[in-house]
Amino acid sequence: MKNGLHYILFFLGVISLLVSCTRTLSNSNESHLPARFVADSGYILKKEGISILLKIEINDTIDTNYSTLKDTDTIGKYYKTEKGNYLACVLDIIHPIRNASPVLIEYTMDGKIINDENYYGGMYLSCWKNNYEGFKKQGDYYSVKNCGTGSGFYSENIYFFKELEPQGNSVPATAWSSFCLYQAEEKPLLACNITSVISIKSDTVFVHYKLETLEPDESEDVNYKVINTEFFDIKYIKRETGWEALDTLNLSRIPM
Repeated sequence: MKNGLHYILFFLGVISLLVSCTRTLSNSNESHLPARFVADSGYILKKEGISILLKIEINDTIDTNYSTLKDTDTIGKYYKTEKGNYLACVLDIIHPIRNASPVLIEYTMDGKIINDENYYGGMYLSCWKNNYEGFKKQGDYYSVKNCGTGSGFYSENIYFFKELEPQGNSVPATAWSSFCLYQAEEKPLLACNITSVISIKSDTVFVHYKLETLEPDESEDVNYKVINTEFFDIKYIKRETGWEALDTLNLSRIPM
């Protein structure tokens, strides 16, 4: 009876050891990505974003309490690439020097960082509707918006890319300027408003622009009134420095 008890305890010990080893092996190969990062696209919450940002190697201080965002807030978005990796755009909320600018990160299924690039989003991401809207996918291209602001000025520019790379010259998408055209001294400055419709074919970006010229209106309800509307098209092609307009004359009509 005593020997039988010893055998039972021995076998229980072996089984326990095997289970422990199995768990250890399982944990060692465990994906570092959240389980829900398995779709073709999705959103990244603050806690998930921080775990990804901590893997980026940069020479800067880290402060995980730098941001006032809540744990339930979304701070990024990801897409699954054709290679089976993931490309994410995450607001860098743990490196104060980056001031919550967008960081693009490509990583494998097991969470290994392949590449990362810090992108310029503009002051306070003023042209982003939320913390992730400025990162999109259109056909084979990904895009990131950067915002321009100034005294009486506002703009949205878009950088398109197929694979993660350093940010280059962007494509102007919208713009507003309160001092577009000078007139005679007795007349007010004319403002202008640019909007656009963008399409991509092959490796060319086609932009159909609408240019509204406006003058100040002294009525109580309207600040400016449209006095002229024009349309023009510009093609952009990819160069080493980014996107280059093939029509520089019309490009000069867009306030930068």
